[in-house]
Amino acid sequence: MPRRLAKTTGFTDLSTVVFEGTKMEEKIPFPIAMAPAGVLRIFNPDGEAAATMAAAKEKIPYILSTASSTSIEDVAKANGEGGMR
Repeated sequence: MPRRLAKTTGFTDLSTVVFEGTKMEEKIPFPIAMAPAGVLRIFNPDGEAAATMAAAKEKIPYILSTASSTSIEDVAKANGEGGMR
């Protein structure tokens, strides 16, 4: 039977380690990544850079589409410290 509005003391830790055992090993807050979608400038003038900034703010990986309307360099800048190692 589902329990709604049940009292809790906190949230379950959803963090996970990706690339474990490699020099790219990293702990992320939850096992989610922003999936690639091309030509995002039809939705936002900043295109993939805007999506990347949102992903970086939430500390989730962003996957750049090969059909991107924004250069990989501009996306890397928008990602801040989030992905270029």
